[in-house]
Amino acid sequence: MLRHLGTGELESLRPTETSDLDKNKISRFFAVEGGDTHRFFVEGLSMEWPRNKLIAWQIKFLAGAGDDQALSLERPGVEQVFEDDDEVDIGGRGVERFKLRHRKKTVTVIYGGDVEFELERRIYTTEELMAVFGVPAGYKLDIIGIDGVFREMAPGERLKVKDGMEFASHPPVGQSS
Repeated sequence: MLRHLGTGELESLRPTETSDLDKNKISRFFAVEGGDTHRFFVEGLSMEWPRNKLIAWQIKFLAGAGDDQALSLERPGVEQVFEDDDEVDIGGRGVERFKLRHRKKTVTVIYGGDVEFELERRIYTTEELMAVFGVPAGYKLDIIGIDGVFREMAPGERLKVKDGMEFASHPPVGQSS
């Protein structure tokens, strides 16, 4: 059982511990099954959680962050900014420290291997992206995964663009003329 304090911090409650519920204050509790407790900090706020993974928006919620803020890992030599739907591992050997930073309203994506486009951070359809990139009529749009694998986007597919995404296009294949 975890108590979410007014300061934003999280603390474990012992099985025999009681908690004062004041109707004039907001009290939030989390009952989460788990065997270990993993400690982490967000902007200096002490947190703990009984599972080794959380989604970035959940950590932001616990810290009271707004939609205009992004969660970033604070580790020497590492600059990692999480998207709200990214899974965050807090179960490592050390205590993770996170910062909240102002989120850019745009993302930079790459089309055709070397052309950068700055797009509004939002969800786009396949057709919207094709129009932005100037994909020739009749061609198909591919998203290139971080593993280098090309995946053809379906007509009408919706995709939340993220910084660094890569796209390419190709003529349709396997059709008779």
